[in-house]
Amino acid sequence: MKEIRVKNIHDCLICTLPGNTLYKGLKDRLFNTPGIFNIKQCQSCGLLWLDPRPEDEDIPLCYPEGYFRAIDGGAAKQYLERHESLVISGHAKDNTAFFPCLGEVFRRFASVRSWATYAEGRAVPRYKSDQDGLVIDVGCGTGNYLKTMQDLGWKVTGIEPSPIAAAIARNKGVHVFCGTLDRAGLADASAELVLLSHVIEHVADPGAVIKECFRILKHSGKLIVRTPNSRSYGHTVFKSDYYHLDPPRHLFLFCEKNLSMIFKANGFKIVDLRTIPRGCRSSYDHSMAIVKRGNTAMHAEAQEKGRILFAASESIRCLLGMDSGEEIALVAQKA
Repeated sequence: MKEIRVKNIHDCLICTLPGNTLYKGLKDRLFNTPGIFNIKQCQSCGLLWLDPRPEDEDIPLCYPEGYFRAIDGGAAKQYLERHESLVISGHAKDNTAFFPCLGEVFRRFASVRSWATYAEGRAVPRYKSDQDGLVIDVGCGTGNYLKTMQDLGWKVTGIEPSPIAAAIARNKGVHVFCGTLDRAGLADASAELVLLSHVIEHVADPGAVIKECFRILKHSGKLIVRTPNSRSYGHTVFKSDYYHLDPPRHLFLFCEKNLSMIFKANGFKIVDLRTIPRGCRSSYDHSMAIVKRGNTAMHAEAQEKGRILFAASESIRCLLGMDSGEEIALVAQKA
């Protein structure tokens, strides 16, 4: 594998203060990308960042073809499997529903809506036939989410820098711009909803991406963010072996506090901000693999015996209002 050029990042992206080294000597646990990486932490806002990190031009080298082939078979496909459920919960057109008459009844129950939208109700907006709505998925990967939204009647556009992933998405009939958001040429105030699902931790300049999302959103448009939580129960347990540290692909790891700071600094109003335990069992399995053999795989690892207890512990913490969930779920609105 080609050697990746790196650069040092001494100061916090948000506070511009020097960081303290939290972990030293980390390696790529997925693809054995050459290099030794450290993680620093801001003592003011708590942001974690990779130092050294790949030069911007070499970041694509950290994502071999196997990365995108693996995620194409991941949890996003559950959107497709739940198409009828989305209709029943009132988040889609009724003309394809198996039980269209029940939609208005079932969607009134929060538990049904949550189940039907795979806990992604915010990212699956209510469909309106007279609405000229555009949904943009930044870092759309192989296009599963956008394919579902398109099937549900929405106009969609994907932004994906990887030619491999973009080609897979296009083969599903999804319109994808292969490149970065700033080069997509999207019009001002053109989008109803923008999704950044497990993207912001991968980009070299999160503030610039957020600023561009603000520009392309309509007034009152929503930005949905999902990203690993640096204060998760999993990170507390596994420390440097924590799966979601993922050097050298995760350039940053956020918590509720610093993620809120960066969005407010770029003009957004925070509508909803919490941590959720989604994916904690899988994270536990991958982290345990790192503990046992020093690496893990993109595909599912063997299910560890302690995963149920771990997931229950994390879920209880979230129910008690602790910021210990595996993911941060943020909804921001263009005011």
